[in-house]
Amino acid sequence: MPNRNLLLSSGKQTISVTLKVINSSGNAIKNARIEIEELGSFTTDNNGKVFLEGLLENEIYRVTISAPGYTSISNRFATNTDPVQEYTFVLQVALPSVETILVTREPEYQSFALTIPNGVTVLKVLSAYFVESSEYIGNMSLHNIDNNKYWFAYDFNDDSAPLTYYVGVTPNKTYNLLLYGDWHGGDTTFSYSSSINSITPNVTDY
Repeated sequence: MPNRNLLLSSGKQTISVTLKVINSSGNAIKNARIEIEELGSFTTDNNGKVFLEGLLENEIYRVTISAPGYTSISNRFATNTDPVQEYTFVLQVALPSVETILVTREPEYQSFALTIPNGVTVLKVLSAYFVESSEYIGNMSLHNIDNNKYWFAYDFNDDSAPLTYYVGVTPNKTYNLLLYGDWHGGDTTFSYSSSINSITPNVTDY
């Protein structure tokens, strides 16, 4: 994308500014739209950057940044007297507002790989069990094979009930998990949403 000369008239010195847009993983976002108040709209290149010439030193610029699949932000940057400057903005992935099931697993002694969607930092894990007699004691557990971190482990001998856990996770990371449950165990469901992402996790495994 060629540089844009804003041709601003002021007694202040003009400077060159690079605006960079990235996601939470640090990857550049191309074709992001940057609207600068009173200056116009610009689009990032393949490196997530916009190059601007003729901006003023010691000035505050207000920007609105948007890109498909990401949550829009409104922000600002304050220039200084350096002739060349760069400012970076981070966009978060727009997660669904409705709870979305990632996968459901049966209560068997089984290992499986679970890849966390981009932007998800908290995963909801719903584990159910079914007991016909209070005299029976069963158990279920889920843990990370690679570091032996338990996401949950519990015994049960009451009526049927689900247990909910919120696990702090790393976006785009693949976890190798082992789920154990005896024949009284129910399915374990993994889900996410924008509201789940804001919940403080019971356990973290980053």
